[in-house]
Amino acid sequence: MISGAIVFMSLAILLSGVQTVIRMRQSAIFSGKTHGWYSSAEYGTARELAAHGVTPGSVVSCYRACNTGPYWARLAGVRITSEIYDPKYMSDAEDGNSSWSKLPNKAGIFQALKATGSKGLIGLFEQTPAADEGWEHLEGMYYFHRLSTKSP
Repeated sequence: MISGAIVFMSLAILLSGVQTVIRMRQSAIFSGKTHGWYSSAEYGTARELAAHGVTPGSVVSCYRACNTGPYWARLAGVRITSEIYDPKYMSDAEDGNSSWSKLPNKAGIFQALKATGSKGLIGLFEQTPAADEGWEHLEGMYYFHRLSTKSP
């Protein structure tokens, strides 16, 4: 038979854990966090893709935007079918801008991605890419290059 002291100690430990969780939650709320993990860049990118006409179920491609786990794609409900990666021109040690500038035949890359049905290319760049290449800022370090000729 379980003694009253053991039951009391078990309840005390349980209540202590609940109090700790409540204090942590209150601390998070007061610091401006209303939920668990949140990345404004990931959520903002998903929201901006919708504003660019990339709707759930759409096909997209990525350049470096898949390296860290494309949570933005899950939030936007899009499918990634192509990723630009060539170790001859790219390395993890380099930033996105210098790797992108080394890639040859960008027009051919865009044409090949467009042929897959991809609505756009989502890229991850540390600095704003060259304006003449058609990249549009989404959120954080994410940029969008429209591949379809239709506007949203």
